[in-house]
Amino acid sequence: MYYTEDYGKITVNGGILELFAGENDGKLIDSGSENPSIDLSDGMSMITSSTLDAASAVPTKADNFDAISNAKYLCVFGAHNHCLCGGNEFDGHTTHTETVWQAWTSSDSLPTTAGNYYLANDVTLPAGVTELQDGVSICLNGRKIVGMENNDSKIKANGALTVTDCMASGSVGNFGFRNGRLDMYGGKIAENTRLIIDPARPSF
Repeated sequence: MYYTEDYGKITVNGGILELFAGENDGKLIDSGSENPSIDLSDGMSMITSSTLDAASAVPTKADNFDAISNAKYLCVFGAHNHCLCGGNEFDGHTTHTETVWQAWTSSDSLPTTAGNYYLANDVTLPAGVTELQDGVSICLNGRKIVGMENNDSKIKANGALTVTDCMASGSVGNFGFRNGRLDMYGGKIAENTRLIIDPARPSF
């Protein structure tokens, strides 16, 4: 990780940068600059939060001066780019297309809007139905997606949900899936869990 700081402006050149204010501090950056900002290299992403856990973390643009100056916690993620397959070759798939993935920081929900996301934390799905739009792609990034142990967690995809894993250690399990197609290019079923895919069951 390399960065420089000058009058309330931080330039991040690569890697992961984590900054946080002390428990008694109200702001992350308070240098007197009217427009504290962060310059990011291509492909990098940033979140700001008012709490140390992921519950209040939100994606933040580098020129969102208010969010940066008022945040207590900030994390910049390095670029996460790889083919949808996670870099594996199979069934004649030998040509890779670079895809840019954005960080998903929540630990209790999945992205509901179409796009390419990678997990920054393990995700435990809540009880009930998590409804996704068609076109959500998730790189497990070595993390896991699991539902509640009583099998009350369900995913309704409304199209295609694609799961891959660039780290070869990610997993999914303990949830029901229907109303769409699940394409898995990587990841595995988590130990001592089950993945229920049954289009014949009544709609959630």
